[in-house]
Amino acid sequence: MKKKIGPLEIVLGLVLLFHAFLLIGLIFWALFNSFKSSDAFAMDPLFLSKEMLDGLATVGEPWFYPQNYANAFKGVIQYIKIDGVRYKVYLPEMFWNSILYSVGCAFFATLTPCLVAYVTSKYKSRFNAVVYGIVIFVMVTPVVGS
Repeated sequence: MKKKIGPLEIVLGLVLLFHAFLLIGLIFWALFNSFKSSDAFAMDPLFLSKEMLDGLATVGEPWFYPQNYANAFKGVIQYIKIDGVRYKVYLPEMFWNSILYSVGCAFFATLTPCLVAYVTSKYKSRFNAVVYGIVIFVMVTPVVGS
C-alpha cells in the first residue's frame, strides 16, 4: 500500500531542497571567487564578473587568477626539529605522510584481527577464551576523548 504524501511532507521537502541548492550555490560561489585576484575580489566580492560569465576569462587576468592556489600551497611550511637540527617540511611531504599513515594504519588494523581470528579458530587452547574476552571488551568499550 502506497503512503499518501501530505502537505507537511511537501513543504518539508521544498525547504530541504531550497537548503540543498543554497549550500551547493555557496560552494560554487566560493570556488569561483577563489579564482579572483585580491583586487578583483575587493572590487566585487559578491558576484562573478561579466567577463567570467561570458567565458572570456584568460589566465592572469583579475577575474581568473589560478596563482592563488599555487601561492596558498607554497606557503604551507612546517618546521620540525630532529636531534637539534631544524628542517622544513612542505605540503606535498605532509600530504604523502598522511596518506602513508592512514593506509598503513587501516591495513594493519584489518590484518591483525584477521590473523588473531585465524589462529584462535585453528588452534584450540585455554588462552582462546582470554583472547575472546579481550576482543569483546575492546568492541564494547566506547572510545572517549580521542
